[in-house]
This record gives sequence, structure tokens and C-alpha cells, in this order.
Amino acid sequence: MVFNASVSSSVVLEVLVCGVIQQLRNWGAEPKAELDGWREGITFLMSKGLRMKVLSTSLKRAL
Repeated sequence: MVFNASVSSSVVLEVLVCGVIQQLRNWGAEPKAELDGWREGITFLMSKGLRMKVLSTSLKRAL
């Protein structure tokens, strides 16, 4: 699975978690109720080169 650098890390994590849950269901696990959790405020730093590339791509899309 390949993700675009502009995709939010929380979105990527959500997709991966959903994939794991689906695979467990495929193996016969029964669905359970989702528990409320807490929101985490984690920030990941990108290198300057990657950050500039993401900003450039975002600006092109906005125009």
C-alpha cells in the first residue's frame, strides 16, 4: 500500500487499523462495539525538502 505524502498520518493510521479489523473478520472474528478513546495530539516533522514538495503540490491543486 502506497500513500501520498500529503495524506494526514491519522488518515493513514485509520486505513491501516480498518484493514487489520477486516482481516480479523475474514478469519472469523466477531465484530465488537468500538470503545470511546481519547484524541492524541501527535505532530510528526517532515524534512525541509519533503515539506517544500508537499506545499508545492498543495498550491498547484489550489489553483
